[in-house]
Amino acid sequence: MARADNILNMQITIVNCMKQQWNINYSEVSDILDKYDLLSYIAICYEEYNSMGIKGILEDLRMYIDAIKEADYADEVLEQLISDLEPENLPKQYFFGTSAAIQTLRFKKVRRESVNINKSIQSISVYLVHRMSKEQRCSKEEALKKLLKTMTYELLQDKNLGLYAESPEYIWNMVQEEEAGDIESWIKE
Repeated sequence: MARADNILNMQITIVNCMKQQWNINYSEVSDILDKYDLLSYIAICYEEYNSMGIKGILEDLRMYIDAIKEADYADEVLEQLISDLEPENLPKQYFFGTSAAIQTLRFKKVRRESVNINKSIQSISVYLVHRMSKEQRCSKEEALKKLLKTMTYELLQDKNLGLYAESPEYIWNMVQEEEAGDIESWIKE
């Protein structure tokens, strides 16, 4: 059975368990899957989930959802604070330290977003190691060593390029193109 089929089977099993364990209907499960992009997350975690029980998987999904909720709420609060501190929204007598306060809040928002970016890069990296190990029939340690030597991995680590927002499969295709010597298609001078 192909990996995609295995992932689909896992996703179906998890969906059924979510319905039963979380005492919600399939429509609610579907809404949760869409809102938090859980099917993609399950696909990324496929290898790790294979060694976990369903309770551990559901707990991981809950923690993932909670982390997203906290990030969304924190973003809303920070945006409101920043808006409230803008000079045009303050009486003149309160303007004295606003620019420093706004910079501090913006820094905290960027820092939190940086944590999410780092998690995305980590997830893609794990996927690449697993995929390389499987495709090249080598240990995960050897796959990691090979991956670390690629330009693709270097580019993935550069947060300014935004490769962390691409799918793991897209990055895997970049690794394959690099190994085949065809990097001109995605490298811009």
